[in-house]
Amino acid sequence: MKIITVFLLAMILLVPLAFAQSQASSSFDVVLSKQIPYPAEPGNVINIEIEVQNIGFDDGENINIEILPEEPFRLLPGEDKKKTFSRIAAKSSVKIPYRLQVDAGTVTNDYELKFRIYREGSSISQIEKINVVVQGIPDLILNSVSIYPQRIEPSGIVDVAASIKNVGTGTARHVKVSIESESETLVPLLSGGQVFIDDLEPSHIKSASLRLKIGNSAEYKTYIAKLTLSYKDENGTEHSKTHDIGIPVTGSIQLDVIKIEPNIGRGVIKIEIANKGTTDAKSLDSKLIIGNETIGVDYTSQLKASKQTTLEFPLIYKGSGKLVIDYIGPGIEKNTLEKEIVLNFEEPGQDNTGTIVTVIVIIIIIVWYIRRRRKNKQKA
Repeated sequence: MKIITVFLLAMILLVPLAFAQSQASSSFDVVLSKQIPYPAEPGNVINIEIEVQNIGFDDGENINIEILPEEPFRLLPGEDKKKTFSRIAAKSSVKIPYRLQVDAGTVTNDYELKFRIYREGSSISQIEKINVVVQGIPDLILNSVSIYPQRIEPSGIVDVAASIKNVGTGTARHVKVSIESESETLVPLLSGGQVFIDDLEPSHIKSASLRLKIGNSAEYKTYIAKLTLSYKDENGTEHSKTHDIGIPVTGSIQLDVIKIEPNIGRGVIKIEIANKGTTDAKSLDSKLIIGNETIGVDYTSQLKASKQTTLEFPLIYKGSGKLVIDYIGPGIEKNTLEKEIVLNFEEPGQDNTGTIVTVIVIIIIIVWYIRRRRKNKQKA
């Protein structure tokens, strides 16, 4: 009786084991047999073919194979998500094609694509994965640009700070930022004409600092510099983009009084002023104030850089005050300059005859006295 009992218990324990072995006898593996294009491109359609291999020892019957697409993949309309095979023989395989859409914003990486394999009517399933290679395309833009100093003058140095952003989906390799100009007025300063910033990954930003020399003969205007972004994609294909950068040259105005003299015949004071700066002064409205009284005004439409002009005011011989000049600068801004003025001219018509006669009389007396003493010495 005991022997029968032991035998029955052994049979009960061996039945699940035998069932499990039966389930395991038909095991499946999934491999990627084809991918077009390779690598996949963000925003485009990819055609793949998988091979489902029965690596078990028994045939698989009524086998369902279901694709489980996740981001960045989407099954195109019309494609079957589940496919059923009535029989997959042991040590054989079947191939299944799919058409998938890759999300446009997908960055370069290997992405998993899952498949669920199960027998019709069974709650037991097997999950298999394959890797699909997606390679993005870099796209560099000029995110921002700053120019220093704000007031740029001839013969000066300009620093251009450029912020570069990769708005694409692939890594930009060997990125180079360079600047040049068709005008001889803007000249890249030695190595400051180009900068290498290595690789730039998607959504990342890097900065580049460039330098330009402004020519001595630069005029008041905006010059165009060309900033070029050169880089390679992950396949080694070269790309470049060029952006126009405005370099506004303004210069400076430096007015100074260089001469003050009267013109007695015309009854005027002539004040000569010079522009020692690098750009023109316009609409010069000049006013001479002596004491608290405005003596006169003069107007000059323009005074170019390194030039001079003469202002005229009613003649005043003595006094102190200031010369006030209102003018318009290169940025259409209004400016005011004040210069101290001291007048001390000799007035014409003053009678100096008395002084001259006195001097002559003194000289005569001295000469007479000297001669008289000599005569007295000779008599003695």
